[in-house]
Amino acid sequence: MESNGNKARDVSLRKFCPQDLKTLLYIFRLNVPEYFEAGEETDFRNYLQLNSDTYYTILSNGLIAGGAGYRINKEEETGSITWIFLHPDYTGEGIGKYSAKFLLGILQNHENVKFLRADTSQHGYKFFGSLGFSMVKKKKDFWGRGLDLYRMEMMNTEPNK
Repeated sequence: MESNGNKARDVSLRKFCPQDLKTLLYIFRLNVPEYFEAGEETDFRNYLQLNSDTYYTILSNGLIAGGAGYRINKEEETGSITWIFLHPDYTGEGIGKYSAKFLLGILQNHENVKFLRADTSQHGYKFFGSLGFSMVKKKKDFWGRGLDLYRMEMMNTEPNK
């Protein structure tokens, strides 16, 4: 149970299932253009086709509030949080932080992960900074016009080795 102020929500993550796609795409579109470029919807769909086993649907009081996933790159020894987003009605309630910490727990315990990474924009870098990430790279208009890349990283201090 997560709570923020006078709002209490039962928050959980479950493995993505194809029935979630329609709602997640609706929520994704609500985050365009502030957090995503419209053309990234195709990238998100492709990601789900290849990585649905590491993607989660975020639930709040039993309703779909968003989605978040992770990816492990064994060659680079990195674990990344990927495609994390929420319905605007659920922002600012700690649900995103709860979800990111859930994914970090998975990544931190993976034997091939020495570095944790999040590629975000100028709109999300403070969120990842609050989780302990530091900015290591910026690239203007990377995601699209007005959406800059902010690469955030931190050492994995708890590798399961």
